[in-house]
Amino acid sequence: MTVENEMSDPTLPTKIIPFIHDGDFFFTKGVDAFYKRKFDLALKEEIDVFEDEDDLLMYQETAFYYLQHEDYLKAVTILEEALELFPEYDLFHFQSRFARFFNGEQKAMLKEEETALIIEPDQLYARFNLMFFYRALGEEEKLNEIVASFKGVYPMHQEQALKVAIGYTLAGHEDEAVIRFNRLQHRTVKHHVDYYKYYALALYRHGKVTEAEALFEEAKRRHTQLINKKAPWLEQHMSKSVDEGK
Repeated sequence: MTVENEMSDPTLPTKIIPFIHDGDFFFTKGVDAFYKRKFDLALKEEIDVFEDEDDLLMYQETAFYYLQHEDYLKAVTILEEALELFPEYDLFHFQSRFARFFNGEQKAMLKEEETALIIEPDQLYARFNLMFFYRALGEEEKLNEIVASFKGVYPMHQEQALKVAIGYTLAGHEDEAVIRFNRLQHRTVKHHVDYYKYYALALYRHGKVTEAEALFEEAKRRHTQLINKKAPWLEQHMSKSVDEGK
């Protein structure tokens, strides 16, 4: 890389290795210092990028942990911090609205999520949040409208595909729910508590009681917060049949 090229490109690459030819070329002290400064700046930028990635990962994992344990107050707190540092990271916004909704800000978060969907109609994460919100509020007709929009939608991202399967379970469409759960790469989503809760529920309602019970036993071994929990089909807020939900 020549000095001219360095000077003409104001954007530093993420990695710069200064090259000093020990043959025909003679670098003056000024050019040598120029390269050294470029190298130091590039190295600092690279370190900053690694630190940012570490921080992002830490906030992702911590928020996920609190959401999995339904500790919504702590989830709200950590996500507020995350959004100060990473305001353009969309997932934190959706997770924050989810946590705040279930931490008591139902009306405000419902309005924000509905607005988010209007602004970006193809946004899956807004639909995922709304299907949980409508289910919690008993808005069965709106829930079914959201789930109906999943017809023909098969996300490649496994966590999104999981949410689609959960949506069919929430809406009482167990046949499609089981099909969607069966299509998942199970090893990829087993760290999600909801994978077990809603897959087991869908199987139970689908008439596969033994499979549902076995899956929930596996869930309790893998996720200790479920040890003292009732099976999902015994939970009152999950126990509505399709007919009761209409």
